[in-house]
Amino acid sequence: MRWIIRVIGAIAILSIIVFIGFALLPAEKIAGFAARELSQRTGRDVRFTGRIRLVFYPVLGIRTDGVLIGNAPWSKSGPMLEAESLLIGVKLQPLFSGDVKIREFRAINPVVRLEKNRDGVGNWELTPANPEAARPEGAASGSRLKDLSLADGRISNGRIIYVDHQSGRDFRLEKADLAVVLSGLAGPATLSGQAEYGSEIVSLNARIAEFGMFLSGGLTGLDLIAETDFGSLGFK
Repeated sequence: MRWIIRVIGAIAILSIIVFIGFALLPAEKIAGFAARELSQRTGRDVRFTGRIRLVFYPVLGIRTDGVLIGNAPWSKSGPMLEAESLLIGVKLQPLFSGDVKIREFRAINPVVRLEKNRDGVGNWELTPANPEAARPEGAASGSRLKDLSLADGRISNGRIIYVDHQSGRDFRLEKADLAVVLSGLAGPATLSGQAEYGSEIVSLNARIAEFGMFLSGGLTGLDLIAETDFGSLGFK
């Protein structure tokens, strides 16, 4: 019985030390590092614009009062993403092996601008500023990022704008409340929820077969179902 008490006591002390260690980390420096890493891996300017603080419950992560992600160089529409508040919570242990497993993602009042230019290139096709940093495992040089997953992503009261410069058409969704799940770069990404299109409430369900392929501009499967009171639209 005595050794059990000692083990429990040691675990409790270790937990307190780890907690204090994270509490002493400067949130601004962590956010600055995260912004630089994201900028390198995406080729876009990433900035946290508001107050930044560490969170420990219900997840370990960062909460910021504002974030901006720059658009493609050819776009003149403003940032690709801006949000009033952002929470990113991660699983700690996988980080040590190069995996980023996001447990929770919350974007409050975001504006997402998606565009396709006259050559058919989407602004969501990301080109790393440092290709070596974003190279997948098994490529010529070692990558620090092996995989990326998202267990619980939420967009609250979002505005989504899509513009096709080839056809001259645009599509806008307002008051979007969406859930996003990503099982891994080689796996599917799913999106579900509802938004306003004009005066209609639209229910959305979408699935991208291989999210990593989608980000790199390759070919992958896409299923989309949009339903309203006046009918439904399906796309494969």
